[in-house]
Amino acid sequence: MFGGNCGFSLCMDMIGTIVLSKASEIIFYIDDYKGCEFANIRKFVKSTKYTGPTKSGVKLDKKQLEAICGILTQASVCLEDSKDVELGEVPLSESWFIRVGFTYFNGQYGLDIRQYLKTEKYTGPSKKGVRIPFDCFDATVSYCEQMLEFIKNPQKKEMLSEKQEEAYSQKSEGHKEKSVDGVPNDYQKYFS
Repeated sequence: MFGGNCGFSLCMDMIGTIVLSKASEIIFYIDDYKGCEFANIRKFVKSTKYTGPTKSGVKLDKKQLEAICGILTQASVCLEDSKDVELGEVPLSESWFIRVGFTYFNGQYGLDIRQYLKTEKYTGPSKKGVRIPFDCFDATVSYCEQMLEFIKNPQKKEMLSEKQEEAYSQKSEGHKEKSVDGVPNDYQKYFS
């Protein structure tokens, strides 16, 4: 179970969710790794073979998240145009960066937050990133701002964890017999 009790050695405080389909959603959450807090925007899936987080996503430290929030705030002027637009880049290392932009893919526009590699042999996108439906832009901005606020203010993060545990306990007690087939107990609260 995520939140207070951590299964699968992944502790997370969920900020928000964007449902993509019955079997997938993008989850915005904060987790701790080696004593540092990170904001995550990651796709989770549910299938008969696997249920949980995927490699499709980004993990951001406070400085990177601040840069993403700044880019998204400025992006509102581009919302009227229905074309590919690069909004900005956030450096990760000498050869890696995150590109944020609106893209057209499979007949739909969306917000793409993706890691890119830049070397002598290859410059281009990686599989590490997420594509968020265009109509979920406002929710994405809000969730990113909330993640930044929680990373900046640990007291709010503690209050969030307590609320999530309480909500999960109440949900578990009321829905013990309504679990989703094929979903491990640790992920039931995301798919039930």
